Amino acid sequence: MFYTVYKITNLIDGMIYIGCHQTSDLDDNYMGSGKYLKRAQEKYGIENFEKEILEVFDNLEDMFEMESKIVNSEFVDRDDTYNLKEGGSGGFDYLNSTGINMKGKNYAEISKMGTLAMKKKMENDVEFRNKQLDHLKKASEKAKIVNKLMWENGDRVGIPHTDETKKKMSEAKKGKYTGNNSSSFGTSWIYNMNLKESKKVPKADIEKWIVDGWIKGRKIDFSEKSKEKKIKPPKICKKCGDINCLRPDVCNKHQMVITMIDIFGLDKGTFGSNKFYDEYDRVVEKISSEYHEEMLSTIELSKKYNISTQRIDSIFKSLGISHRSTRDARLNTLKKLT
Repeated sequence: MFYTVYKITNLIDGMIYIGCHQTSDLDDNYMGSGKYLKRAQEKYGIENFEKEILEVFDNLEDMFEMESKIVNSEFVDRDDTYNLKEGGSGGFDYLNSTGINMKGKNYAEISKMGTLAMKKKMENDVEFRNKQLDHLKKASEKAKIVNKLMWENGDRVGIPHTDETKKKMSEAKKGKYTGNNSSSFGTSWIYNMNLKESKKVPKADIEKWIVDGWIKGRKIDFSEKSKEKKIKPPKICKKCGDINCLRPDVCNKHQMVITMIDIFGLDKGTFGSNKFYDEYDRVVEKISSEYHEEMLSTIELSKKYNISTQRIDSIFKSLGISHRSTRDARLNTLKKLT
């Protein structure tokens, strides 16, 4: 059996935890049991913590003694540790003084005996009880303020990282918050101005939420603190009348839409509604039909609409109307000549 004193390091922020552990396998993947440490591991992910065995002993007494030397009151009061109480406690010292025979008992049994012994000593020893209560109070205060002390305006302060730690932190973060690992992967923010609420929903459900009056976009803070802030109303597309254009490729063709109004008779009265898309498609179909079905040449179209053939070619390209092949053009010319 090995009796170890170990150190766990958070590769993200450099916080450390020192504890002791009894094991028959030094590579048993045990990663600490401190309450504050466990919360941090849940938050950052166990893969962002590194374990180092500081000492290995062949008995409990030496293990606890070493832990108590390292994890003293000064160590616990530091701002870069997860330890909330001094090491070497748990009632072991008191058990030792009582003369209780611990031979043949496993670690769990000894731990239980230590807890009961600690409870008894707390009840009978006023000085010891007051000292422990004072320490617990300090530990509680530390747990509340440690993050505030460690971070300032989003930056870690007070304890500089070594170059080696910075490298480890960088490696640990690579790929962790991108693609499928991102908390926003496959989701989108929506908000409702009437309900004063923002929420993140799956992208596949966006259309359902929009139908119910929600708006796709940024996260908006509707809390009391933000009431004084002016929330800009969502921008509505002048063409389709929607906040989120269903066909942005069409709505963004500003100059082409003007051309379609001036030359091809696009009805401007459809602006501000989904009828705009129908009118746009009607004009495109009209031009395409004149060229492909009525077999008007680009020269004939330029004469009909009093514009240059170069402009006809530009309009075709913008509207996605394909040109006839050279063979079809020749056949069309011969047909007209005969």
